[in-house]
Amino acid sequence: MENKAGPRRLKISLGQAVLGASLIVLAVGCCTYLWLSGRDARFANPVDPLDKIGDSSYSSEFPEVDWAAWQSVNPDIVGWISVPGTEISYPVVAASSANPTWYLTHDVYGNFNLFGSIYLDAACEDNLFAQNAVISGHHMRDGSMFAALANFADEDWACDHQTVLVQTPSARRVYEVEFVRVVNAKNEPKRCNFASSEDFSNWYGSQRAHADVMLDRLSQPDQVMSLVTCSYGRWANERTVVYCSQMDPAPH
Repeated sequence: MENKAGPRRLKISLGQAVLGASLIVLAVGCCTYLWLSGRDARFANPVDPLDKIGDSSYSSEFPEVDWAAWQSVNPDIVGWISVPGTEISYPVVAASSANPTWYLTHDVYGNFNLFGSIYLDAACEDNLFAQNAVISGHHMRDGSMFAALANFADEDWACDHQTVLVQTPSARRVYEVEFVRVVNAKNEPKRCNFASSEDFSNWYGSQRAHADVMLDRLSQPDQVMSLVTCSYGRWANERTVVYCSQMDPAPH
């Protein structure tokens, strides 16, 4: 049922706080949780026709978002991300360079919350379409937030959930998962910006060369999204990173 009253605040019980604290210790500070009942609020702003959707059949899959309402809650909200067939459908807040880890422990309302928020890395400078837009979220045991990303380490599952939908107040873009890495975060510095197209291409090729799951060996994008969550297999500081690039625009 659509929540026409708009987003509502999360209330955290003592039990949830204890659970959240335990998970954060296990995750070594990884990623974020936020369960929002207003995910399907009314979409108020028109879509920029210049930002083409790769396949018009995806149009109905974009959740409708009341941008005015959400940005009045928090101007740090820069977009919305959803992955059809999963629980992932959340606002994305932009982390600040002055306090890049703020949203690890604060919700979109700015309140202290051990579950945090889904957030764009501060190095992306509020640009959801930075050359490598790094978006992180906690891996919750109940399957919410970015927990589903860990499933991309299974190739069959990844093939069945390859579409990622990203929108801002003026644009909608369809991304596809190209490959997946499971990494030790201690040894994998992130990069959001690059000195040149060649620098970016070399970085992308290096990431793909070490992929654990490969869905597309031929893509040569000029911009990607890296979706990050904790996973628990090889290392204490493990992350699953899902690399996505925009689908080609539909032919005219």
